[in-house]
Amino acid sequence: MVRWRVFQRWLLVPLLILAWSGAARADEKVDPAVDEVIQCVRRNVPKQSSASDARLVSTDPAGGSREFEARFLAKRMPDGLRRAKICVTAPPDLRGAQVLAMENLGRLPDSFLYTEELRVPKRITGSGLGAGIFGTDLTFEDFERFMSLNRVEATRRLPDAAVGGRAAFVLESTPFHPDRSHYSKATSWVDKETCVIVRAEFYEGQAKPRRVLEADPVEIVTTNGFSYPGILTVKDLADGSETRVEVTAAEIDGARVTDRELEVGELGRYCR
Repeated sequence: MVRWRVFQRWLLVPLLILAWSGAARADEKVDPAVDEVIQCVRRNVPKQSSASDARLVSTDPAGGSREFEARFLAKRMPDGLRRAKICVTAPPDLRGAQVLAMENLGRLPDSFLYTEELRVPKRITGSGLGAGIFGTDLTFEDFERFMSLNRVEATRRLPDAAVGGRAAFVLESTPFHPDRSHYSKATSWVDKETCVIVRAEFYEGQAKPRRVLEADPVEIVTTNGFSYPGILTVKDLADGSETRVEVTAAEIDGARVTDRELEVGELGRYCR
């Protein structure tokens, strides 16, 4: 039996547009080699909005599993900054649970959690960003990264590599302020053809990664000039748990996402 504990692990996002979100400080000169990769993934971020539905299956170390569904929204707001939200649509006991992440200029994003038990949005700070949500394998910080919200970090390019027989860029990121990040570093492999991250490793100070994300390049979907992983898996190597995500529907730059539903005060309402 899978145990569902709010603030324990997380419900994996489908990463509609899985982009590297590292950004340089204003006083730091960007390495042209790094900028080549960052510009690649930024070209794969929708100009205005994205919406996707996904089916998720979370498996615990004992082999127990649970399936549920969620909707993922992202939008560039009138001030030019991006926001992203998750809304659980099934099963009934999790329906309406939401997470909102908000990009900030020159500092880390803000994240909020809403559940029927909380009744009011809860801001997630400090060590809470490294905690999971809704029972699977991603943290609040992971969600901020995977939904392409800028995080001001030191980023360097490593030698190119291959994933699934396809050429990939490789980037490594480390936080400027370690006390503000759950991870000591993160490494991402970016498919050169589609600019989608097909592998990511997240470290917590150990020699081996704590979490690994993998997206099969064969399952990358391209629509309206944008690409995203149709199926991906996140594994917690310490706990032995795993979450598999299948994107079942997606809309790029459509009318489905509104500014209002990405406001903190709207988290008490059910997602459209």
